[in-house]
Amino acid sequence: MTKRGIGLLIFSALLLFFGKLTGSSEIFYALFCLGILLIISLLTALSASLFLQFSFQPPENAVVRGERADVRLTCNGLRILPVFLSVRIGLENGPVQEYGIQMLPGLGRAVYSLPLDCRHRGLWHLQVKRLRVRDLFGGYCNRAAAAAD
Repeated sequence: MTKRGIGLLIFSALLLFFGKLTGSSEIFYALFCLGILLIISLLTALSASLFLQFSFQPPENAVVRGERADVRLTCNGLRILPVFLSVRIGLENGPVQEYGIQMLPGLGRAVYSLPLDCRHRGLWHLQVKRLRVRDLFGGYCNRAAAAAD
């Protein structure tokens, strides 16, 4: 759960307190809608982190020092609601770069190209430092499984 999700939970607890204090039914309707929003948010992030499959492919051609290489990110699976993907990749002994990708709903394969700075020559190994899936509302953030090719 993110800071925004914790804030929504605290807000819902305060809303429940004020609803009990005043006896107003409209506050309970708002709390019911907020609860549905949090449940949908949780299910979206959880299903995306469990059922989406990610694979990374380093560039196929030779890369000259000082240029950029395109790393391909392939996503397979069903996305019911839009999710955000936070990717942190880097070279073995190089700088780490972070990318944010919005994944729209749909079924099938989505391919993204991530530019990576190459500051040295020779063989290098791509490392996935972090791969997280976030929901549309920003309440939850889960790690996703990646297969490094």
